[in-house]
Amino acid sequence: MSLSVSMLASGSWGNCAIVASSCTKILVDAGISCRETFKRMKTLGEDTHSLSAILITHEHSDHVYGLATLAKKLRVPIFMTGATHQAWARTIRDQSGERPQLERLEKFESGRGFQVGDIAVKPFTIPHDAADPVGFTFRAEGIKVGIATDLGYLPVSVRDHLRGCDVLVMESNHDLEMLRGGPYPWSVKQRVMSRVGHLSNGALADFFTNDYDNSATFVVLAHLSEQNNNPEILVSPMSQQCIDPIVGKILAGWRYDISGLAPEMRGDYESHFQDCERCRSRQQLHRIIDVSLIALASVSAGIFLLAFGVIRHFGPRHAFWLEIAALAGFALSALIWLGVAVATPAPVTVLDAAKQGAKRVHDRLPEEIRQRLPEELRIKITGT
Repeated sequence: MSLSVSMLASGSWGNCAIVASSCTKILVDAGISCRETFKRMKTLGEDTHSLSAILITHEHSDHVYGLATLAKKLRVPIFMTGATHQAWARTIRDQSGERPQLERLEKFESGRGFQVGDIAVKPFTIPHDAADPVGFTFRAEGIKVGIATDLGYLPVSVRDHLRGCDVLVMESNHDLEMLRGGPYPWSVKQRVMSRVGHLSNGALADFFTNDYDNSATFVVLAHLSEQNNNPEILVSPMSQQCIDPIVGKILAGWRYDISGLAPEMRGDYESHFQDCERCRSRQQLHRIIDVSLIALASVSAGIFLLAFGVIRHFGPRHAFWLEIAALAGFALSALIWLGVAVATPAPVTVLDAAKQGAKRVHDRLPEEIRQRLPEELRIKITGT
């Protein structure tokens, strides 16, 4: 790939990445020490003095911890917004107590693109509790990379900037339940969950489900909380995304039932069910609901019919009206049963389940018994 991303660090302890083309290398954020940055670059086989520039998303310490030393040693352009530079300069001091100067500071404005070597950079505003936080997209040689971390939610403007990315680095900071029950003070929890805090697994999963263009070949989930997240919880909501949202929406409109389609039209949808765990699970859920409704209606009809017989037998006071009520309940249950049977694939589901059960029983029978079964029955059970 002509434009690549290498993650040197990601999380509350520091954030740092390299975006590189064939002739340009950009360090995005400097949230770990200069020594650790150089060490990790060497581990990746990168020349520590090959960096063309450093870009800063915002002034929080986990994004600028090593900036002053890196700027002094590398003497490369440092790109940040004016407000971010002012906020950073107010909080930083060198060993002598002086505010360090960035010799090659380059200020940019959110929404206005600029060039670093052969890489076109487009900064965009993100919702976070910093002076002027930004995300970035990078373009070179027909490849687009998007980086968006430290944002409380995904506004339309951010979603638009991230469309068409071949590589996408997205924040998936925390699981809401882990955060709520975790060790953080309540004030910190409120900040993290706020619209200028950090993006949750669920919010990112919602983006991937409903408003993602599926253009990225690679997706990197970044800024994971050590206290309030883990890979198993993280993968769960991500794995429940439809592989083809357009087909998924069509199937959702049909309640994931394709039994009414002509056989020649089912092929693509059947292939989608095989490949898409989300739609397959939704189909199973709808079938369970439909079969449960039929079972409930059947039991209800039986109970009302039994009640009618008991009333007729014992003849209590107001027997006539009780019989009417029992018959009305029976009729309503029968109508529900009929409606579910006609409007849903529940009968087909029950029949399929019965066939599968019969096939399992057939397969467990000894060979000599199977051979004695009538051929017509054997074909109905096995399908061959």
